[in-house]
Amino acid sequence: MKRFLQVFSFLLVLSRLSAAFQYEIVELPREKGGYPAVGGNAYYIRVTEGSGSLYIMDKINTLWSANNELLNTVVNVADSSQYGWIDRQTGLAHQADGSQVIVYSQAMNPYNPVVTQTAYKLGDFQAGDEIGVWVTTLQGETGGTIFNKTNPINSSNLVSREYGKTSDQLGNELARLSFDQTNVFFGFHGVEGEPFSGQPLPGMLASFLLGSSALGAISRRKKRARS
Repeated sequence: MKRFLQVFSFLLVLSRLSAAFQYEIVELPREKGGYPAVGGNAYYIRVTEGSGSLYIMDKINTLWSANNELLNTVVNVADSSQYGWIDRQTGLAHQADGSQVIVYSQAMNPYNPVVTQTAYKLGDFQAGDEIGVWVTTLQGETGGTIFNKTNPINSSNLVSREYGKTSDQLGNELARLSFDQTNVFFGFHGVEGEPFSGQPLPGMLASFLLGSSALGAISRRKKRARS
């Protein structure tokens, strides 16, 4: 039993190390034509490894004075029903988790204001998940980063969208959603979560048992060699 627990702990550590949370932004080909197409390129987040939390975060347009393009200037991010994520498989839109983290907070010198970048949590995701982002602006315009205007999350006010064409002053690549009255810019932020919780998955348990048996066999062979 002691050897099993040793192997279990060892492989558990390995599984955590190998399951680092990673994601990528996938840009889709430009959709041609008029309605229901949306200008620019649709894009979504694909989780490629591990599990964790995904956030959208402020654009920092200056490090020396007050920022006027933060998310809270165009979206009521205090209300998690005003933004969220879209399941690429089902097309369904979901409300955001809504919790917040400070990603950056610093003044360039004692004479300049502290510049703070906040990230707003969409939800928790794992490898294989593919999601878009949607927002509703302070003007009531709603739209997402994927699907055309046949999807109910994309209102007639959504004009165009793109990702990675510009960066903010901290070097973060920016996503953009453009509406009739508002441009919404944001970056992406990820926080690694637990690879799994509770009981190990059946495949992992089998590996642990196999590892324990192999270790026991090696130990027995060594004992026999010494006898």
